[in-house]
Amino acid sequence: MESIEEKKKYNKLYSSNLSVEKKEQYNSQRRKKYTTDKGYRLIVIERNNLCRKSENGKIRRAVADKKYRNLYPDRRNIHAAVERAMKSGLLVKPKICFFCKDNKRLEGHHYR
Repeated sequence: MESIEEKKKYNKLYSSNLSVEKKEQYNSQRRKKYTTDKGYRLIVIERNNLCRKSENGKIRRAVADKKYRNLYPDRRNIHAAVERAMKSGLLVKPKICFFCKDNKRLEGHHYR
């Protein structure tokens, strides 16, 4: 897990009246650490998984999902249509990416 000092620093940063630039600089450092330090990334993923499984995490996830569905009903309808088409066999997921010929796990928005 993140050290208590890092967590306090993060909480202090967001409860204070620091400039947007300072907050962005701090977030940039955290993103860089996440992408370059595999151990840190695994810690963050584990922490997020624990949060999602907690009662509060489940409630927050449900609220966020409902907000998304209300904000973007057309996107949700498209997602559901694609799911139905894949289940019925009308739409088949390719084994390799059409653009980069990569055979990793493909997603609908894969373009690299």
